[in-house]
Amino acid sequence: MGDNVLHTPLCDMLGIRYPILQAGMGGNAIRGLVSNPELAAAVSEAGGLGVLGGAPISVEEFSHLVRVLKSLTNKPFGVNLVFPGGDAIVGGSPEVLSAKIPQDYKDFAHGILGEMKVEEAEKKLEPPHLYLTREVSMKKLEIVLEEKVPVLVYSLGDPGAETIDAAHQAGITVMALAGNVRQAVRLKAEGVDALVAVGYEAGGHSGYIGSMALVPQVVDAVKPLPVLAGGGISDGRGLVAALALGAEGAWVGTRFMTSEESATVPWMKKLALEAGDTSTVKSKFISGKPNRHLRSPWDDAWEETAKKPLPIPLQGLLFWDYFTSITQAEAFEVSGETMGQGVGLIDSIKPAKQIVEDMVAKAIQVYGEMGGRFI
Repeated sequence: MGDNVLHTPLCDMLGIRYPILQAGMGGNAIRGLVSNPELAAAVSEAGGLGVLGGAPISVEEFSHLVRVLKSLTNKPFGVNLVFPGGDAIVGGSPEVLSAKIPQDYKDFAHGILGEMKVEEAEKKLEPPHLYLTREVSMKKLEIVLEEKVPVLVYSLGDPGAETIDAAHQAGITVMALAGNVRQAVRLKAEGVDALVAVGYEAGGHSGYIGSMALVPQVVDAVKPLPVLAGGGISDGRGLVAALALGAEGAWVGTRFMTSEESATVPWMKKLALEAGDTSTVKSKFISGKPNRHLRSPWDDAWEETAKKPLPIPLQGLLFWDYFTSITQAEAFEVSGETMGQGVGLIDSIKPAKQIVEDMVAKAIQVYGEMGGRFI
């Protein structure tokens, strides 16, 4: 039985061999860019679709990395951007944005470090949250159009129907992430070419509905638009499950975070290998939007006080001070790293090509075995 059993119409749309898309995960000056050009290129070369994490970096760096990625592969690839809605604060310098954070929030965040007996970091690295604004994303979008990036994937809001039309005119396939049926229906109406139904299990920003329930509902609601399943998929069994639910492929993040090519720092990969099925938690305390990550004292403190998180990017700036101080003190185990529930299935660091090939081989094996298990 060949790997053609996994070929779906989405593969033809994107020009790829396998219906495996690597999520466009971001990063920062401390943890490194998770979905960097090397990882995206490796996944594309292996037959999937690699996606550059373009959200938490400057316009200049984004432009440079897109060109690097284009130099590493002639296969289709994508970039991931975010377009925060009306609750997002307009970008600016760290000083300007910091002035918009209420003093009692600053005192509260500082108090968490005090309780942990962690000194506040002396060296303040540039926070990636400065770039999580619509203003910055629209500038990056201009680069996507100019460079004619094959696939644009976006989340946290949308660029608007006119922008999607512009992308189509440039020959760019547009995909978007949805965490519920209503959002999926709206995105279809705006003209996207495919959707990623991202379930509760997914790392980073996602919704509150489990993939098993979300994916088939989205598939039914947006037919005949292609849908991918995201959230908790770390091996070939997850890929087969996604296809069984009606999806035409899988959106895989955390598994590729632990690839050799990912620029994720070694200690973050070590945390992933040590994590289990109950290691992650979902809250708005990291960025201001629902985000799944490793539980830390930061989450516990916010939950205990029932304090309302600030909007993007202010909540992220508060967390950045905590994150910087924690990592400077090398207290990595309480850093609150972004990961999905599928992290419990990961037990090794492998080349991205091997991850794709293992996922395909396992999916074909499971697909074949199922034929003999049921009459």
